[in-house]
Amino acid sequence: MSRLEITVDAEFNNKAALLLNDIWDDVCLHPERHSGCKIKSAVDYVLLETHTKTWPYILMTQLLGKATDERINILAMHKNSTLNGAWDARSLCEHVIS
Repeated sequence: MSRLEITVDAEFNNKAALLLNDIWDDVCLHPERHSGCKIKSAVDYVLLETHTKTWPYILMTQLLGKATDERINILAMHKNSTLNGAWDARSLCEHVIS
């Protein structure tokens, strides 16, 4: 069985950027829709309390990557990973999140 590797190319980045913008707009316009988020406290902690740049980027990259393509393995964030669902998280972060 061959290993599934996700290609993070311009099409993937464009899809992720549109998804991120749509979600951002929805959260800003309708915050009540998102009040029941099960991981809100964890996300808030990472974004607001860790006082680092690395962890917020990693969290947002993982979540956006998985939302863009459900086949992504968020633990295999390097395209050379031997894990199934490997992807180049750095490309997504550089082109969409930063």
